[in-house]
Amino acid sequence: NTESVNQQLFDSLHAELLKYRDNFLHESLQKPFIHDLVYLYDHLNGLCEQLAMVSQEKGKRGRVSQWRDNLENAIHSLVEILHRFDVKEIEPRERIDRAYHRVISFEPADFPEEDGAIVMRVKRGFMWRGKLIRPEEVIAKRFG
Repeated sequence: NTESVNQQLFDSLHAELLKYRDNFLHESLQKPFIHDLVYLYDHLNGLCEQLAMVSQEKGKRGRVSQWRDNLENAIHSLVEILHRFDVKEIEPRERIDRAYHRVISFEPADFPEEDGAIVMRVKRGFMWRGKLIRPEEVIAKRFG
């Protein structure tokens, strides 16, 4: 039954081609949008940090803290949208992993075992479908 074997092979290749096409379209349409959402996340977080500093000033605490609460709710909603697109934040780690982190500056380490320890997370990193969208930006310790 060469004909049925050929038909099975054709059907299999056709299904694989359709799957490839759908994945390609899915990625080519979603990836730029996801990058834009990540940048929006950065801008909203920066604004939230600025509001936190201003809210420490006397006389501005009430109104500014309300704005900050509203902004935090917007950031939370944005994170939920990212999760629906299968975008995950990189989990916090104690040590640098070059696959996930970009060190933007170093602080001196007093001991060799502190080398590579993360001091501060500056910008969150994101993964999409198991692939790195943006590395997490960190400040780390360096010995010597």
